[in-house]
Amino acid sequence: QDDFGVSTAWLESNYSGTATNYSMNNITGDIYNYSAILPAGTHYWKSWANDSAGQWNVTDTWVFTIAKADGSLAVYINSSTDNFKQNVSFDANITCILTNPGSGNITIYENGAVLNSTIGSTVTNIKTYTIPGDYNITCELLNHQNYTASNYTWVNATDEIAPNTTLEYPPVGYWNDTSDPFYINFNCSATDNYNLKNISLWITNSSNQSFALNQSATITGTSNNSNWTISLANGNYTWNCLAYDEYNNSDWGVNKTILINYSDKPPYWSNNQTDIVSIYSPTTLSYFNVTWQDDFGVSTAWLESNYSGTATNYSMNNITGDIYNYSAILPAGTHYWKSWANDSAGQWNVTDTWVFTIDKSTTILTLIASPSWSVINGTQTNVSCYANNAVVNISLYRNDSLTGSSAGGTVSDVQTLSIGVY
Repeated sequence: QDDFGVSTAWLESNYSGTATNYSMNNITGDIYNYSAILPAGTHYWKSWANDSAGQWNVTDTWVFTIAKADGSLAVYINSSTDNFKQNVSFDANITCILTNPGSGNITIYENGAVLNSTIGSTVTNIKTYTIPGDYNITCELLNHQNYTASNYTWVNATDEIAPNTTLEYPPVGYWNDTSDPFYINFNCSATDNYNLKNISLWITNSSNQSFALNQSATITGTSNNSNWTISLANGNYTWNCLAYDEYNNSDWGVNKTILINYSDKPPYWSNNQTDIVSIYSPTTLSYFNVTWQDDFGVSTAWLESNYSGTATNYSMNNITGDIYNYSAILPAGTHYWKSWANDSAGQWNVTDTWVFTIDKSTTILTLIASPSWSVINGTQTNVSCYANNAVVNISLYRNDSLTGSSAGGTVSDVQTLSIGVY
């Protein structure tokens, strides 16, 4: 107001960033007005007026604060605003869309760390999640004068997928009959979407009962395997493998069976191929040949005979293939023979017993006289006897009286005999 009328009125304020005067309108009577959309912040204002005499006056100064308005900012994970959950590994499309205001400095954070930032209305980041965990995704509008906006969601990278367990060896329906016990190599493999932890072998006893843990192994990575070598006695077995991953998801393979069916027979014989002299000969061998066989190999073979006068065992030689031989010069007489053999398991077997006879050899004795069988009185004579072999005992008699003897060779009687017939 003024006694003679207000000339002009002004509003002074720093809401634009610097102190500025704005013309006020006389809207009615003595009321003066200034209207504007003001930015957020703390500002001051006051009013100046003058009259027709050029006199000025000013109001008090008032300080006021305009708070930032709430903006609108949405967070999307793979096109959804809900919390997102998926088994690792996967890609997440993280998108922040600002709708109010229409543009600004938008930043994406994961657990407080910046993933991406842009000035505009949309910011996107593609993130691959390979490690299970809960991840906070926050979008913020930064440094805007008039708006504040923030929103968040969660990515739950989880591992709820069980490993995949495979029984690699032995194969389905495996059996073996080569030994008891038998050493067998078991192999199992496993795969997982994240990280394996261990794998274990389970097997029954030989009666196919008491399914229990046998051995376990630590494994890592997304694909791995383990081997175990164990000794199994004769019997029927069921076996399997159990794998765990780092988050204790587990998986059994498909049961398999094993049959260990070893049956070790003692050695067995055939084909008696003897060649025994029928008449004693001091130079001709008699041959004893027999075939011995065994599922896993003959260890030793022996010939038993009484040709020496008592039952005695003689080692036989493996001359070729499965044929075993013993050869010797045998005395005349009636004898027997049979063969024994054993294998690496200590099992024995024996052939039939065969009896054979070797006849004595006929000896030819020769008598000679020197100088002849008829001599004149006073002539020295040499009567000799010899055999056609060198092993017989020779005795020479004259008129039934022993004149000499010899073990083989020649016996002689050298004499000058009186008149007579001898």
